Amino acid sequence: MTYKMIVSDLDESLLRTDGSVSEADVQAIARLRDAGVKFVPNTGRGFASVQALLKTIGTEQVAGQYVISYNGGAIVENAGNQIIASTPLPFDIANAIFKVGAADPEFGAHIYTFHHVYVYRPSASEYAYLDNRGVDYELWTDDDLSALKGHPIAKVIFQHPELAARQKLAEKIAEAVDYPATVSYSSGRYVEFNPSGIDKGDAAIILGEKNRHQARRNHRIRR
Repeated sequence: MTYKMIVSDLDESLLRTDGSVSEADVQAIARLRDAGVKFVPNTGRGFASVQALLKTIGTEQVAGQYVISYNGGAIVENAGNQIIASTPLPFDIANAIFKVGAADPEFGAHIYTFHHVYVYRPSASEYAYLDNRGVDYELWTDDDLSALKGHPIAKVIFQHPELAARQKLAEKIAEAVDYPATVSYSSGRYVEFNPSGIDKGDAAIILGEKNRHQARRNHRIRR
C-alpha cells in the first residue's frame, strides 16, 4: 500500500507575514485532501495554536489527519487532539537550560508544555509578534521551572533580535548543561532547545510509517 502525505512548515513558509494562508493554498490543500493525500502542518508551534489554521484548511478535528508540533516533539491526530507520539525534555535539563538563559536580562523565553505556552520576559516586539500569530500563552514570572515539575516540557526557546547573541547563548548553555539538546534557530528571533534527536524530518518519517502500516492493516481487513 502507498501512503501519500505532504508536510509543510508554517511560519515563513505556508503562512504569510500576517499569519494567514492564501486562498490559493487553501484550495490546493482541499484538492490534495480530495485525492487522498494528507496535508500535515509540521511546525515548532504547539498543536493548540494551529487550530484556527486547521479549521481554514478543513482538517480540524478530522480523524486520520495530523499535526507535527514542537519541531517533531509531538505527533498529534487532529480528532480529539490525541498525542500519538511525544518526546519531552527531561525536567532537570529543561530547568537548567531555562535558568541559564533567564539569567541574561537581554533574553525573553518561551516554555512549551504539551498543552500550554508560557512566555517569560517578553519585549514589546515579542508581544506584537505573538499576537500577530494568534498564539495563546500565559506569562511566566518565576526564574526557574519548579512549578512545572510533573508537566512534560516539549522545548525551551529564547528570543533575541541578534543572531550572534543567540549563538553565544547556545554555546553558553552547551557548556553549562550536560545534555546533547537539539538546537535550532527560527523566525530570525529564536534559539530553540528540543530533546536530543528530535527533528521535524524524522517525525514526518515516523508518522508516514505509522500510517503506512495502518493502511496495510485496513487493506487486509477489507479483503
